[in-house]
Amino acid sequence: MDEYQVNERAVVHAYHLIDRKRFVIGTDWDHDEPTLAQRQAFVARHSWNVYSWWHLGVDPNSLEHTIERYQFAIGDLTRVHRSALAGCLARAERGGHHQLAEASMELLRRLDARAGITMTSDVASAMPLA
Repeated sequence: MDEYQVNERAVVHAYHLIDRKRFVIGTDWDHDEPTLAQRQAFVARHSWNVYSWWHLGVDPNSLEHTIERYQFAIGDLTRVHRSALAGCLARAERGGHHQLAEASMELLRRLDARAGITMTSDVASAMPLA
């Protein structure tokens, strides 16, 4: 059951950043994920709309203009992180969020292609790689 909706604007934003090589590989998302204070400061400087572009999932049951509404972060609010996309994929698969898993996998494939990362089918089946 998909309780989250795919944020199509975030997908477009991620493709745009990936195509411009605004991504990083080999990071530890648990370490690089923006803190609550960083996220709040970003919203204060920009807007909730721009903040939403950094999240593949929207929780339609959460109040608008709240951090809780936007889930499945794709990056550090400046660049896409491959480890964040891998985390999105793993979380989506664990939670049975099939559309989010599909979006995450497509973005990972796009990033890998742009980065020149090639994988054998054995390695690809073991996705996600951080």
